[in-house]
Amino acid sequence: GPVDITEGVLVVSGQHTGSSNFIVSLVGTDGKENSFNEIGRFGGSVAHSISNGSIFGLEPGSVLIEISADGPWAIELTQVTPTGGQPPPIDWESRGQNVTKWLNFKTGNYILNAQHQGDSNFQVFLLKSDGSTSETVINEIGDYSGDNLLQVSSGNLFRMTPGLYALAV
Repeated sequence: GPVDITEGVLVVSGQHTGSSNFIVSLVGTDGKENSFNEIGRFGGSVAHSISNGSIFGLEPGSVLIEISADGPWAIELTQVTPTGGQPPPIDWESRGQNVTKWLNFKTGNYILNAQHQGDSNFQVFLLKSDGSTSETVINEIGDYSGDNLLQVSSGNLFRMTPGLYALAV
């Protein structure tokens, strides 16, 4: 049946041990968001922004979970309101799709240094804890190594605003 989601960041974790497509989508009254579209064995997590009136992401309310799989699977939806976060710098290493939370960004400039070894997409997102914004920091294919400037300011619409963020790869 339907699952109720509230404003903030929703983390969807999934595992699949089949050999064909594993597709997980969240279907709300305002649209549909894909969480996973993988082939074969898979394990990972993604983050979605949930906010009223947002152009991106889903709105709070009831969602249905649509799953297509040819083998055993499991999914978990987690939504937690953060009480605090760790200020940068942080070091994080992982494999595949994953989410870490919460980073506490104050006003200022930050450098996100990232490396990727692989053949397919490498995407890095920062999602504000209240669900209001989801920033695409990196969107590359194949091997990647680079520094990315993050400008945090409360007075500019085109910069991140101070607060707590989840980091999703």
